[in-house]
Amino acid sequence: MFDKLSEKIATIIVNGIKHIVKDIGNNNVKITRRRVIVNDQVLIDNVLGEELNIKWEGGLVSLSAGGSVECGDVNGDVEAGNGVKCGNVHGSIDAGNGVVCGDVGGSIDAGNSVVCSNIKGDVDAGGGVTIRK
Repeated sequence: MFDKLSEKIATIIVNGIKHIVKDIGNNNVKITRRRVIVNDQVLIDNVLGEELNIKWEGGLVSLSAGGSVECGDVNGDVEAGNGVKCGNVHGSIDAGNGVVCGDVGGSIDAGNSVVCSNIKGDVDAGGGVTIRK
């Protein structure tokens, strides 16, 4: 376990089971083929169940998933094989389906519609684009 006085921790909840991980400040989470990888370390090798529900509590620099992504703010990029619903994303978003988010510091490539507050980069969307004010 971590010494909470000297090290920061983050929490990842996978299908209702809480896991404590070291928060290195620029955390990367990747979800692929029933595997959860945090900061290049395999946290879970074979997630059971039909659906993979993940909640991250802590700083997040990038997020990559084969399916849909729902998250808070991300300091870097978000990549998803399906839809993305996030807070503010300081990097770019690449989604196989629609995107709903706050501000985006980079570009968006979406297979369907895009609804965001502010986008600094380019938008390539397979559907409509809505900028919220």
